[in-house]
Parts: sequence; structure tokens; C-alpha cells
Amino acid sequence: MATEGNEQSLQLEDENYYYRRISNESFFLRKDFGMLPKSASVDLTGSRALMGTGRVTGGRLLFRTNHGDVAPPTEKFGIFIPPFSIYSSVSDFERTELALLMTSNPELMVMSDVPKLFKTSLENFRGTAEQCDQLIEEMLSENTRVFLNESSSMAKSIKSVIDSEYSEIGNITNLAQRFELENWELSRIFKQSYGISPLKYLNKLRTIEAVYRLIRDGRKSKVIDVAFNVGFRDLSRFNKQFKSCVRFIPKNLWVKKD
Repeated sequence: MATEGNEQSLQLEDENYYYRRISNESFFLRKDFGMLPKSASVDLTGSRALMGTGRVTGGRLLFRTNHGDVAPPTEKFGIFIPPFSIYSSVSDFERTELALLMTSNPELMVMSDVPKLFKTSLENFRGTAEQCDQLIEEMLSENTRVFLNESSSMAKSIKSVIDSEYSEIGNITNLAQRFELENWELSRIFKQSYGISPLKYLNKLRTIEAVYRLIRDGRKSKVIDVAFNVGFRDLSRFNKQFKSCVRFIPKNLWVKKD
């Protein structure tokens, strides 16, 4: 597989698919159709677990999911898993993040990250809806089993502290000292279980909470106050983290919402 930026490419039957990892259990998927008009709408897939629409932006088709009924699949695009169908298999943090991603990136869609089954799903997309649903269930249960088996009690304790005290944790060094660990030990233990560093998890958790507060309070809220209240002590760092997570800067949040 070749890379394109942060993306991995997968070629099947002379067609290119691109995906990039967002967590242990999910990634974004898009397909490069080559020369396309600058804007267009495309209906995809059918059945409960195989729903979606796509639109062309800048000559590339970007997928999204929806909850409506669409025509049975007629093209070999692949299996697209709606975020709501994987909620039961991911952590509370990832559910929150998936909901945020649906809001901030409606043109992108989320897929379960099991490369072997992903490739199989693409190759066998013309199969029945029942077979596709079964494949998805196998995919999700395998993810869940691996995820749970790798979660150590120490990692769970670390995560519990971050979840409950994210706005008060000064830095990762303080967190490591609390568990009588070196920084590298803390990072290794946490990342082995959750596929993300404790610092990145902490910052994403803070950012997601900031987004919800800004949306909840509307234009009356002050970005700097929200940033400090969720644990950021540097506004420029908050702005950078915010843009990295939701793809636009805080002051544009209400423009996106409207």
C-alpha cells in the first residue's frame, strides 16, 4: 500500500480507494474516480448497514452516511458502515468523537478498521445485504474482542482519571507521577490499550468538550474562557488543536453551524 499524505491507498480492480486511520477501530474512506465535475451528487448502497450518499468536491467523490432508504447497490463502491452502527463496539470517548466527526465532516464517512475484512468487503460488494450485514458483525466483534483483550487495568485507571479530571490535569508528567510511572511508561501502557497517546487523548477530550460548550452557549460564549475552563492554558495551542480536530477555527464554529 502506498501513502498519500496521512492516507493509505488500496487498489482493487484498477480502482483506487484511500483511507486514513482515526483510531484503533475506524478510518475515513474515499474513492478517487479521476476526472469528475467540480460538483455532483451520487446515490450509493442499500440495506440497513449499507447506506450512504456521496458528493464530488474538487474532482473527488467523498462519502457520507445517512439513515434513509436508498436503492439497492448497483456499483462496486464497498461497504460503508454508518457511525451509529459501530457505537456499541467503541468506547464512550470514541462515540462522542464519531458524533463530532459527523457534524464537522459530513462529507466524510467512517469505516471499521480491519484491513483484511475491509478488502474482502470491497471485493464481494455485489453480495446480498444479509452477507454484508454478517461481514460487518464479524468485523465489529473482532474489533471489540481485540480492543478489550488489550486493555490493561492500569490503562483503564489512567483513562478513568483523564475522563474525570481532564480540565484539571496540568501535564502528562503530573499524571505519570500520580501512577508512579515515567512519562514513556505511561504513554506505552495507554497507547497499547487504546491506540492513542494519553496526551492526544487528553487534548481531544478537552477539544470535544469545548466544541459542545461553544455550540451550547452560542455566540455569547468567549472562546478564551471556554478554552481555559476545559484545561487549555495557551489559546494558540487550543486554536491549533481545535482546527486539527474539527477542521476549522473556533470563531468559524457558528458559521459552520448555521
